[in-house]
Amino acid sequence: MKADRINQMCRILPAPEEDIVRDNFRIRAADTQVGITDPEIGRFATAYKDLSFGWNFARTMALNRRPMQVPLNGRDEWVWRAYLYAINPIKYKDKALAEAITWMGADYAKERSVANALLVSGDMDLDKIAKVLNKKQEVISAYEILFFNIWDRKADELFLSSIIYPNGRAVEFFNGYTTNEGLDVQLLRAGFNNGAAHVLHLAGFSSQLVTKYLSADTVQRLESFVMANGLILAMNGWLNQGPEAGHGVNSALRLISAAKAGGQDEKTSPFQNSGGQVLMAEMQRVKAAAHAKRTTEFYRGKPTMEVSGAGVN
Repeated sequence: MKADRINQMCRILPAPEEDIVRDNFRIRAADTQVGITDPEIGRFATAYKDLSFGWNFARTMALNRRPMQVPLNGRDEWVWRAYLYAINPIKYKDKALAEAITWMGADYAKERSVANALLVSGDMDLDKIAKVLNKKQEVISAYEILFFNIWDRKADELFLSSIIYPNGRAVEFFNGYTTNEGLDVQLLRAGFNNGAAHVLHLAGFSSQLVTKYLSADTVQRLESFVMANGLILAMNGWLNQGPEAGHGVNSALRLISAAKAGGQDEKTSPFQNSGGQVLMAEMQRVKAAAHAKRTTEFYRGKPTMEVSGAGVN
């Protein structure tokens, strides 16, 4: 649903004092504190950021027995079907809708997380998602419109960032990121940044992703990625942070050190050496240093031999 349609829908919701659905699209305390006292403005601000607005709207209108006075066509027809279903699920039985609603249950957390991440991915459409998840296309369509309405807001970068990175991308820079953030968040960001293949691989689906990257330029790509990531962090205040907070910078610096230790010309970009060459040079340097240390210790501890006229005793 587009912003204009959401605004139309907000205008026909029951007044807060008449709404029998407790705290459903009412003005929050925070809205009042910042000066939002108009119910319509407060509701729109809340509704626009609610990815489940379609279902919440249909349910609110149905439970309050309010007539649907806004045109709902095209993909938005699912809101009308949800409205009828909420009024009488027996009379207006809808198998696809019921299946989409089932995904909102606690037992379907992973299915929901994978679906959300695929919907965020820029390389998937409803047909592809339906095939991957072994669902009918109309089930995916109903779920997206009613419970994760992200497609109509994809052009709104500020909105997307508030959903995918509510605290900014810096959360990925700290140690413990993969344990501090849940699977749902990690899949969502994988889809947003890298596409569906990464989502499915991380989610445990049969994947050819590793095989895809078994190529001659894999090492160079990883090396380039580490260096680029380190540069971005260094340019944005992370250069002087400790090892706990600056792992990305430290990784880049170690790569540079290893490249120089391998005899690389300082004027040559680290990207021009493969990671294998860099690591081999570092191993040879460590091996040579260890050999030199052992040799020094050996001669330091060996007694001096004295030579006499009668020969060596």
